Amino acid sequence: MTEPDKPETPAPEPLKKHLTKKERSLLTLFRRRAAARRRNDPMKAAMNRARRSLLIVACAAGVTTTATLHAGNPTTAADFFAQANIEAAANRPGPAILAYERAQWLAPNDKTIAAQLAATRGQAGIATPAATPLARATHVLSFDALAALASISVVLFAFIVFGTRLIPTTLRQLSRRVAAGSVALAVLAASALGARWPELHRAVVTASNPTARIAPAENAAPTFAPKPGDVVRAEKTYGQFVQVRSNDGNTGWMLATEIENIIPAAS
Repeated sequence: MTEPDKPETPAPEPLKKHLTKKERSLLTLFRRRAAARRRNDPMKAAMNRARRSLLIVACAAGVTTTATLHAGNPTTAADFFAQANIEAAANRPGPAILAYERAQWLAPNDKTIAAQLAATRGQAGIATPAATPLARATHVLSFDALAALASISVVLFAFIVFGTRLIPTTLRQLSRRVAAGSVALAVLAASALGARWPELHRAVVTASNPTARIAPAENAAPTFAPKPGDVVRAEKTYGQFVQVRSNDGNTGWMLATEIENIIPAAS
């Protein structure tokens, strides 16, 4: 036996067919007002303004950070390297090591700069500090390159998240993957910057007869004997003195004219 054919379900008739002309006009009016309320929703408008503001702030932060870091590097690694060679030939280890350090800051993977820096340190009787695996990993890129990478990643993430409407629908799934990748890059770059942040306070002893005192006074007793070319950490200032800490952990006060920061202050 064959089963009887099931009756076809009639398609639902449009709602407007059952409304009078006046009711249809009211329905159209209500729909238009609802659409207008959605467009003029204060909360939604505030969210859109917040998204635009965050995008602008992220772009500005990236540009400002990169510009500030580059302002502290007024010349190139080649210029610093040439200056260091002149100072080394004149037997001035302090200024020579300072210039080599600045050249290495801009070109961390240059083997020639590293070799000349190590040789000059050896001639001055200064041991080359051993680089840890973390230090080697964070020095693959220069500080400026890491800052630029972090800034670009943040700007890209902000654009994708807060500018979703500008991205075609067919590319939104890809944009989510790009956003996740940009977050990972930003985290890695920020971690490397955090690990290298103390380097911004490194200074080189440039005086030929330096003295580290127990207090910020010229008649204070010496606390340890730094060598010309020693790299110290500048911690705080008091008048014309700077409190420094050596790689051995010794602390003392030195005249600001006896040391110079590896990263020059932005003018």
